[in-house]
Amino acid sequence: AMLGSGAMMVPAPAGSGAESDPLAALRPPQGTSSWPRVLTAFGACLACSLFVLPASPSVPTALFTAQPLPASRVASPTARYRSWLSASRMGRGTRQQMGPKEAAGYYQPRAAPAGRPTEAVQVTEGPPLHRRPFLIGSLAVLACMGMGVGVGLFTRPALAADAEARRPFKSVQGLFAQEEGNLDRESPWVQPATFGALIPWPQIHATLGPKRKLVVFIRHGEGYHNVANREISKDALKNVAGEVISKRTLNFCTWQSPNDLFDANLTPAGQQQASAVNVLMKSGGLEQLLPPGQTKLRVISSPLSRALQTTKLVYEGIDVGRVTVSDLCRETLGAASPEARRWVSDPPTGITEPCAYTEGLQRQYGDFADFRILDTDLKLPVRDSQYLANLAQGIDLGLLSNEDPAWRQDTGPTTLLETKKEMQRRVDLFLATLFDHVEDQAVSVVCHSVFISVVTQQVGQKRFFPHNCEVVPIVIEDCRETLLQEV
Repeated sequence: AMLGSGAMMVPAPAGSGAESDPLAALRPPQGTSSWPRVLTAFGACLACSLFVLPASPSVPTALFTAQPLPASRVASPTARYRSWLSASRMGRGTRQQMGPKEAAGYYQPRAAPAGRPTEAVQVTEGPPLHRRPFLIGSLAVLACMGMGVGVGLFTRPALAADAEARRPFKSVQGLFAQEEGNLDRESPWVQPATFGALIPWPQIHATLGPKRKLVVFIRHGEGYHNVANREISKDALKNVAGEVISKRTLNFCTWQSPNDLFDANLTPAGQQQASAVNVLMKSGGLEQLLPPGQTKLRVISSPLSRALQTTKLVYEGIDVGRVTVSDLCRETLGAASPEARRWVSDPPTGITEPCAYTEGLQRQYGDFADFRILDTDLKLPVRDSQYLANLAQGIDLGLLSNEDPAWRQDTGPTTLLETKKEMQRRVDLFLATLFDHVEDQAVSVVCHSVFISVVTQQVGQKRFFPHNCEVVPIVIEDCRETLLQEV
């Protein structure tokens, strides 16, 4: 049992809508961890050592008291263990008062009541009693650790192969340098003109097909929240009002100017980064990305202001049509003000949660982007039943509601609303939407660093954190139908 893979298929919950879903079998496997088994084995080894050790010939069969125990009690394992433990403790206490020669062979008993004789017990075999539990305990720990490592090494390849085979979406390997993950993020970085392609772009286009798309992810330019994060040191950062800003969540709206952390805008440096990518696009980069037969690059953006501003600057002067905005490709859903988005319409007068603002997305960015509100019951974060019900047929591109569907004021400023598993589900649903509702083979998605890093992991690559405005192209294959047939 300990050498089994531990993976099992779990039926969809009743009433979830997944019973009729042809991909309900794609519920992520719920494996049983091997740690409980390893700990159980460790406990068994330790228990055996505690009961077997006192039966050693070098351990006295009588307690170190004024009178010996009855034979019936001495014969029991519990009594032998208590006798051995008592002798060990008294030995440790008296060794410091003895000379080296005496301490090596004798353990003095506790002081007996007046008139009752006592005698020392000489130990002539084996190491001092108080060292035995340490030695055998150490051996037991090492044995159990070795067993746990062995089980992990034995089962890990099988589990990894099973997880790889069960991916609903996979990347085509060997095409881009970003597949190897972040090798050196401290060195100066320059956007390569080929966007990291390892082979000529015509060969990359030849890999595309009905079940494969070229998805060009672009991280937004530098925002004010990025600058604030960099400047936070061991001492907590304070805003202009002298209030301490959390090092982890930037839970205040204001840093240097009113509301500059809420739905943070691009800094001047971030605008320059986006304009530099625009120059690359106009100087041949766009022609590289477009496969034969596609004349326009389909562009999708996160609804956060820094992503929308980046989208406008990157594709300024380039005919990409109207930009589609989707709630599924936004940053990690947290309670920090940089992760909150604006309403599509202008908010009600007097709104202060999470921060005070007056203009909605439509008024600020409606000149180039569409803010379609979907008729769907999908909620954020994505739950199990919603994931299973929408994976087979992704929802359409758009926003889930007029207001921010992810902000929850009652969670407090340091509580994350979305777990890693929930974000992985959201990534899968976004990729399902691309394949089910976008006909173009090449798609550009302007989004965020954590979202891109989760995408790279979900499609089988090494985790990759992009720089601001870094272009990360990936050829992604839709494996949902093939996986269903295998299951």
